[in-house]
Amino acid sequence: MNQGGNMTQNQTWSSESHSSPYRRKQRSLYDAVVKKLCQNTEEDEGFLPYDGLESSLWMVHIPVRYVCALWLCSSARRDLRVIDVEDFHNRKDPIELSVFQTMVSFRVDRVKRILNNWLLDVQDIYYEASRKLLVPLSSEPTNLQSFFNSLAVLMTSQLQEFALFSLRDYTSLISPSSGGAYRHPGFVLHLVLKDNEIRIDPEFRLYEEAFLNVFELILSSAGTVPRVDTFLLPDWVRRQM
Repeated sequence: MNQGGNMTQNQTWSSESHSSPYRRKQRSLYDAVVKKLCQNTEEDEGFLPYDGLESSLWMVHIPVRYVCALWLCSSARRDLRVIDVEDFHNRKDPIELSVFQTMVSFRVDRVKRILNNWLLDVQDIYYEASRKLLVPLSSEPTNLQSFFNSLAVLMTSQLQEFALFSLRDYTSLISPSSGGAYRHPGFVLHLVLKDNEIRIDPEFRLYEEAFLNVFELILSSAGTVPRVDTFLLPDWVRRQM
């Protein structure tokens, strides 16, 4: 897999990698976990039988593993943040509010491009897996639904991690922990004489709105990414509703 997370021709669906000792160990561990979950099936009706749980989990399934690697093996995705705090740490001069808003807008656009490319890469993995008959067919709605549900859980956890780390970094930038020092050069406040009064421009209210808006942008960046099945198989999804 290259730096961007895309699979090379030689790595795609390699039978050697699927039969490696690591793969067998991973499968053995998976079986042990599933059997542990199912050992009290008769006592607790909330547990699925082993066969049912086995067919509903896709955690070691080849396409799902590649989707997982798409995120973990790409620093652009793994270390993705809405706000790059280093942009502020490396500045020496105070920042105008308009400059701050431009920087945020640029970063949000970059995040959208990266996440959109991520979805396209997931789409490519699905199509390749479908061609190799490694994913359930649309004629198997239960299996196909469980596959997409598992994929959604994985991708949601990755987006949650991105959002939480973005919130953490941004919060530490504008509101350092107790006793900590601000690691940015500050923001510009202009003193303006108007009607015999000295006023601050921009008003503190505008700074507050701009700072709080970043939290909304972080959450919306992660929360507006669609489930992959809604654009991979839109007709099938509509029929399931």
